[in-house]
Amino acid sequence: MSDIRAATFAGPGAPPVIGMVDRPRLGRRAALFAIGACGVSDTDLRILRGAWTGALSWPLTPGHEAACVLEEMGADLTEDSLGNPLKPGAKILIPSCVPCLRCAVCLHHPAQAARCLNPVHLRGGWADRGHVDFAEFPGARLYRLPDDMPLWLATLTEPFTTALRGLRRAQEIGHFPPGATVVIHGTGAIALLAVAAALEMGAGRAIVAGGPEDPFLRLCRQFGAEATIGANAPEETPEETPEETIGIVRETVGGLGADLVLNHGGVTADALAMLRDGGCCVDLGPSSGPLPTDFAARDLTLIGSGAQAPADVPAGIQMLNRARGRYPFLKMLTRHPLTAAGVAEAISGKALKAMLVANPDIIGP
Repeated sequence: MSDIRAATFAGPGAPPVIGMVDRPRLGRRAALFAIGACGVSDTDLRILRGAWTGALSWPLTPGHEAACVLEEMGADLTEDSLGNPLKPGAKILIPSCVPCLRCAVCLHHPAQAARCLNPVHLRGGWADRGHVDFAEFPGARLYRLPDDMPLWLATLTEPFTTALRGLRRAQEIGHFPPGATVVIHGTGAIALLAVAAALEMGAGRAIVAGGPEDPFLRLCRQFGAEATIGANAPEETPEETPEETIGIVRETVGGLGADLVLNHGGVTADALAMLRDGGCCVDLGPSSGPLPTDFAARDLTLIGSGAQAPADVPAGIQMLNRARGRYPFLKMLTRHPLTAAGVAEAISGKALKAMLVANPDIIGP
């Protein structure tokens, strides 16, 4: 097989360069895979803008939302992380966050592996092929995707699972019962996918507060949101203040407030104000602003839920695939080819969710 074609950046602000990198040697527990498509995430954009605070080595190939087809595997790699058999041609997904398995968090709180003190972040999805040696990264996970799952849909697994994990955390402590009224406060791909996740988990009503009408709120309604309250009103109507938006949300849900608010990038105090007394807010971050002074008096619950651990991913894969016929997931994606011009357009921030397509023949209809 020839060398690997990849998009690399010399540093923050540099233009993308499409070049060739050497094909790696395959270890006994290594996998080589064709990358069908890879999502462009907010993390990728922060890295390329120089806003990422973690250690990085440049030049760098971004991309950690890749959905792939297994091409070659080492002799000792016979199963995925759930014990499902592997063979060339299988559709696979490898979560980007690799816990170290040695720090205090990994040893004593494995369910919180997303908070590992020494994580490794697997990147390199903006390429036509990828490689991971699981002997080098024992904490890495590989999951076989359902045979009928399109790879373009699988690229949404990470943002979908971020929303799903937050909702499940509320459910585990009794704050997301069947039929609950859920408000999604914020904007972006995770907020949109939270509409589908909430409805799939039994929400009675899903309402979205925040974000532009086109395409975000329009798509939220197509995903099943009962009502949307926009951040930008029509030109003839002044934009609502946060207080007015909160009032509209509370009126929409019946006056008392929502049972559960999923906050994605909005002001936390505003999200809490949308709740009924005794309600719960799941904050997906980044949190902003102080808590309201009546937080305790109203008996509110606030849960922080950042990203997801590798163990959360299988549930996200299965729910996303089961739900694919009920929501217009394809409408939220904008496809771009793995060319310098395609990558430059994908990182421009114009799309709700951009996706780089390296091997269009395998991504599915």
